[in-house]
Amino acid sequence: MKLFSSLYPFLRFFLFLSDPEILHEKVGLLLRVRHFLRRWLPYKSTARTQFAGKPLFSSVGIAAGYDKYGKLFPALMDLGFATVETGTFTPYPQNGNPRPRILRLPSEHAIVNKMGFNNPGIEKGWKEIKKGLRKIPPNAAIGISIGKGKDTSLENAVDDYKFCLDVIQSDLLPEEEKKILYIAINISSPNTPELRKLQSRGYIGDLVRKVVKVSQFPVLVKLAPDFDTDEEFTQAIESIISNGAYGIIISNTTVNYADAGKKADAAKNFGGGLSGKPLRERAEYLLQLARNAAGPDIPLISSGGVMSPQDIQKRLSMGANLVQVYSGFIYFGPSIAHY
Repeated sequence: MKLFSSLYPFLRFFLFLSDPEILHEKVGLLLRVRHFLRRWLPYKSTARTQFAGKPLFSSVGIAAGYDKYGKLFPALMDLGFATVETGTFTPYPQNGNPRPRILRLPSEHAIVNKMGFNNPGIEKGWKEIKKGLRKIPPNAAIGISIGKGKDTSLENAVDDYKFCLDVIQSDLLPEEEKKILYIAINISSPNTPELRKLQSRGYIGDLVRKVVKVSQFPVLVKLAPDFDTDEEFTQAIESIISNGAYGIIISNTTVNYADAGKKADAAKNFGGGLSGKPLRERAEYLLQLARNAAGPDIPLISSGGVMSPQDIQKRLSMGANLVQVYSGFIYFGPSIAHY
């Protein structure tokens, strides 16, 4: 692993010559083959922390969107990530937006995506997850991200989240439940029409309360970084907490393309959500704001602009309970798991 990590910057140059989605599929296959070949080797995964009452061998995980189909999380854990948030899954299969829908901005260590919740649907996704749960190491667990369908109205959105939960919980074994850390309510992707309106005062409290009522798992809400004011952001935090959510994930991708610096025009013209290094400062600011608003005891997962082990340490010192990476993994490889 150390040798691979040292060679990764050189290897990345050649990897980035490929189309992002095709490369993702190839890397995913290689990770699964690697995991298969290592399946008899013992895991060194002593518990170092815990979340939602479950022991974890690390505070670092993979954010939603990397393992969209629920097939990669055992292999990602084999690289050193104690948690993987699978999904986002919707009630029924979705193809997502037309390709190309991922743009790399290497000079900014950034990615822009407009995927649009492409996924196999919760029923097929859950079948894949069940297979993988048998393969994960000790002291590791997954989160499952769920979202509303593209054509579902905001007024009926809660039914989509409840449907996803019903599928999982109607076919859930006790040993599987132990390996699921939380359910994430994704109301913050910029790539599903009107989805972010669910973060507003008119929707968020009722949505969270109704989902929490039927969930057997701790419920976390994933927020966007693009609130108009700090007051609106803290009001959303307060509503989420008061309606029974276990914690909050901060944050999703941004549509503030100015953060991409010299590549702002390219990001804006492509459209979708910007992630990576340009989001770092905003994500840190919102983490501090959320910790102040939520108090010391509400669990927070920090995501967005986490590009190095030093970034991970900083987020933990700022009050994050767990830290998620995505673009940092793409740009700097699996060594980021070892903070």
